[in-house]
Amino acid sequence: KFNIKEWEGSHPAFFKFQTALNEIRIYEEGRVHYYIAVTDVKTSDEIRNQYMAHEKEKAERIKAINNKWKTINRNSLKELVSYYNEVKDNNIKDEVENTIHVQIDNKVKKYLSQKYSKYAKYINSSVILQDGSEFCKFYELTLRLNVGARNSHTGSKGSFTIEKYSDEEILLSTKADNGNELGFIFKPYKNKLVFKNMVGAGKVWDYDSSLIALMAARVNLTDYPAIEHIDYELLDQY
Repeated sequence: KFNIKEWEGSHPAFFKFQTALNEIRIYEEGRVHYYIAVTDVKTSDEIRNQYMAHEKEKAERIKAINNKWKTINRNSLKELVSYYNEVKDNNIKDEVENTIHVQIDNKVKKYLSQKYSKYAKYINSSVILQDGSEFCKFYELTLRLNVGARNSHTGSKGSFTIEKYSDEEILLSTKADNGNELGFIFKPYKNKLVFKNMVGAGKVWDYDSSLIALMAARVNLTDYPAIEHIDYELLDQY
C-alpha cells in the first residue's frame, strides 16, 4: 500500500519502474486509499524487495543516529549543534535543544562572571519592574544573545558594556550587529536589579516610555540564539 504521488518520483525502489506503475484508488467511508499496480508478479516482487531493503537500511541508519545521543558530550555546544542538525526524531531533537539552551545559559554566565567580575554578583539576579514584577534574569536581557550568538553568514556579533552609571545605578549598553544601540539603567536592591529607564537616541527615556519599549521588545531581548548562529567557538571555552 503506497501513495504513488509521494513515492514514484523520489523513492529509489521505484526509479526504474516509473513507466510500469499504475495507480488504483479505493474509496472507503470518505477515505481514499492509494495502491500501486504493476503488470506482472516479477516486477511486483522486485519492487517490494527493493522497497523493504531500502526501508530496513533507513531504519538502521536512524537507529544508529538516535543511539549516538548517548555518546554526545553534553558540555560541547559544537557537538550538540552538529547532532541537532543530524537527528530527525522529534523527541530527541527537543531534548537536544533543551540541553543546548542549558549549556548556553551556563556558559554565558561563566563568560560574564569572568569578563565583568566587578558585576558578577548581578549576573543571575532577577530584573524587576517598579511594580515588583519579575521581567527576566540579568544575563538573559540581551546579554545571552550578544555573548551567545554570531551571525553565521557575516561573522558579525553584537557588543555590550556593563558599567557604573551613578553612585547607585549600573548601565547595560548593547549594540546589535545591525547598529541599533540601547541602554538599560538598573538600581541594585538586595539581590535584585530594579529597572529604572532606557537610554537611546541621545536621551534618557521616562519610565513609562521605557517600559512600553521594553515590553514590546521582550522576545528579541531575551531569546536564545538561533541554532545556526550559536557562537560555540566562544562559548565552548567556558
